Amino acid sequence: MTCSLFGHRYISNSIETKLREELINLITNNGCNLFYVGNNGEFDRVALRILKELSDNYSIIYYVVLAYMNSGKGYEDISIYPEGLEFVNKRFAITSRNRWMVDNSDYVLCYVQYSGGAEQALKRARAKGKIIINIA
Repeated sequence: MTCSLFGHRYISNSIETKLREELINLITNNGCNLFYVGNNGEFDRVALRILKELSDNYSIIYYVVLAYMNSGKGYEDISIYPEGLEFVNKRFAITSRNRWMVDNSDYVLCYVQYSGGAEQALKRARAKGKIIINIA
């Protein structure tokens, strides 16, 4: 099973414990072993750090899904760039990347409190019938 993670650029540090708990639940109780996360904000950084930690104890794979061709500095060995994204206007690259993540996932674990890109991804996940966990 595959899970994509979405959240706001700016978050409260208090979500870290809840995010870790939900990730462990997805791994141990729902069979998730592949995770997609972006690289554009605080939520993404926290999620990636937790996934790195969990990979020491669980058999999981995670990828940083890039919105821009050359934005993977420091993530070379764990990043992917969705096919076709190179033809998308840079202005819409993050939204297009997020669509790809939702479309290629069974679960969406998110932290969405207000409108923005994470909310758009959440709406797409609902429309596609994905299993959603919003920790906000």
